[in-house]
Amino acid sequence: MIWVCSPRVRLAAILVVACLDGAAQTSSSWPQQREAAITLQQQGEFAQAQAAWQAILKSHPADADACANLGVISSQQQHYTEAVRYYRMALAIRPSMPGLQMNLGLALFKAGDMKGA
Repeated sequence: MIWVCSPRVRLAAILVVACLDGAAQTSSSWPQQREAAITLQQQGEFAQAQAAWQAILKSHPADADACANLGVISSQQQHYTEAVRYYRMALAIRPSMPGLQMNLGLALFKAGDMKGA
Protein backbone atom coordinates (compact mmCIF):
# COMPACT_ATOMS: atom_id res chain seq x y z
CA MET A 1 0.00 0.00 0.00
CA ILE A 2 1.35 3.46 -0.92
CA TRP A 3 0.49 6.37 1.33
CA VAL A 4 0.01 9.73 -0.31
CA CYS A 5 0.02 12.70 2.03
CA SER A 6 0.19 16.46 1.84
CA PRO A 7 3.40 18.43 2.44
CA ARG A 8 1.99 19.54 5.82
CA VAL A 9 1.56 15.96 6.93
CA ARG A 10 5.12 15.15 5.83
CA LEU A 11 6.43 18.18 7.75
CA ALA A 12 4.48 17.17 10.83
CA ALA A 13 5.95 13.67 10.58
CA ILE A 14 9.47 15.11 10.40
CA LEU A 15 8.75 17.20 13.49
CA VAL A 16 7.41 14.23 15.41
CA VAL A 17 10.54 12.26 14.63
CA ALA A 18 12.69 15.23 15.61
CA CYS A 19 10.91 15.63 18.92
CA LEU A 20 11.09 11.93 19.71
CA ASP A 21 14.79 11.74 18.93
CA GLY A 22 15.61 14.81 21.01
CA ALA A 23 19.29 15.19 21.70
CA ALA A 24 20.08 11.95 19.87
CA GLN A 25 19.61 13.69 16.52
CA THR A 26 22.45 13.27 14.08
CA SER A 27 23.99 16.15 12.17
CA SER A 28 22.58 14.80 8.91
CA SER A 29 18.97 15.41 10.05
CA TRP A 30 19.70 18.98 11.14
CA PRO A 31 19.25 20.48 7.64
CA GLN A 32 15.96 18.60 7.24
CA GLN A 33 14.72 19.91 10.59
CA ARG A 34 15.66 23.46 9.62
CA GLU A 35 13.96 23.13 6.23
CA ALA A 36 10.79 21.84 7.90
CA ALA A 37 10.83 24.69 10.45
CA ILE A 38 11.31 27.31 7.74
CA THR A 39 8.50 25.86 5.62
CA LEU A 40 6.10 25.77 8.56
CA GLN A 41 6.98 29.35 9.44
CA GLN A 42 6.42 30.50 5.85
CA GLN A 43 3.04 28.75 5.82
CA GLY A 44 2.00 30.64 8.95
CA GLU A 45 1.96 27.50 11.11
CA PHE A 46 3.57 29.39 13.99
CA ALA A 47 2.93 26.91 16.80
CA GLN A 48 4.41 24.04 14.80
CA ALA A 49 7.29 26.18 13.53
CA GLN A 50 8.04 27.31 17.08
CA ALA A 51 8.13 23.70 18.26
CA ALA A 52 10.44 22.80 15.38
CA TRP A 53 12.86 25.65 16.10
CA GLN A 54 12.84 24.81 19.81
CA ALA A 55 13.71 21.18 19.02
CA ILE A 56 16.58 22.41 16.84
CA LEU A 57 17.77 24.75 19.58
CA LYS A 58 17.64 21.93 22.11
CA SER A 59 19.92 19.73 20.03
CA HIS A 60 22.06 22.65 18.70
CA PRO A 61 22.17 25.35 21.43
CA ALA A 62 24.54 27.54 19.40
CA ASP A 63 22.19 27.85 16.41
CA ALA A 64 21.76 31.61 16.03
CA ASP A 65 19.24 31.13 13.20
CA ALA A 66 16.99 29.08 15.49
CA CYS A 67 17.13 31.82 18.13
CA ALA A 68 16.44 34.55 15.57
CA ASN A 69 13.52 32.67 14.03
CA LEU A 70 12.03 32.04 17.47
CA GLY A 71 12.30 35.79 18.00
CA VAL A 72 10.48 36.46 14.73
CA ILE A 73 7.70 34.01 15.59
CA SER A 74 7.35 35.53 19.06
CA SER A 75 7.13 39.02 17.54
CA GLN A 76 4.52 37.88 15.02
CA GLN A 77 2.44 36.62 17.95
CA GLN A 78 3.02 39.92 19.80
CA HIS A 79 5.04 38.22 22.55
CA TYR A 80 7.66 40.94 22.50
CA THR A 81 9.37 40.19 25.81
CA GLU A 82 9.94 36.62 24.65
CA ALA A 83 11.15 37.92 21.27
CA VAL A 84 13.69 40.16 23.00
CA ARG A 85 15.07 37.17 24.88
CA TYR A 86 15.51 35.16 21.67
CA TYR A 87 17.02 38.08 19.74
CA ARG A 88 19.55 38.64 22.53
CA MET A 89 20.46 34.96 22.49
CA ALA A 90 21.02 35.14 18.73
CA LEU A 91 23.14 38.28 19.09
CA ALA A 92 25.28 36.61 21.73
CA ILE A 93 25.96 33.73 19.33
CA ARG A 94 26.35 35.72 16.08
CA PRO A 95 26.55 39.51 16.63
CA SER A 96 26.91 40.26 12.92
CA MET A 97 23.64 38.60 11.85
CA PRO A 98 21.91 41.00 9.41
CA GLY A 99 18.74 42.66 10.66
CA LEU A 100 19.00 41.30 14.18
CA GLN A 101 19.75 44.64 15.89
CA MET A 102 16.77 46.19 14.12
CA ASN A 103 14.47 43.32 15.13
CA LEU A 104 15.68 43.59 18.73
CA GLY A 105 15.12 47.35 18.79
CA LEU A 106 11.63 46.98 17.36
CA ALA A 107 10.71 44.25 19.86
CA LEU A 108 12.04 46.39 22.73
CA PHE A 109 10.01 49.36 21.47
CA LYS A 110 6.83 47.30 21.15
CA ALA A 111 7.44 45.79 24.61
CA GLY A 112 7.47 49.35 25.98
CA ASP A 113 11.21 49.57 26.68
CA MET A 114 11.86 52.91 24.97
CA LYS A 115 15.26 53.35 26.63
CA GLY A 116 16.44 49.90 25.55
CA ALA A 117 15.15 50.39 22.02
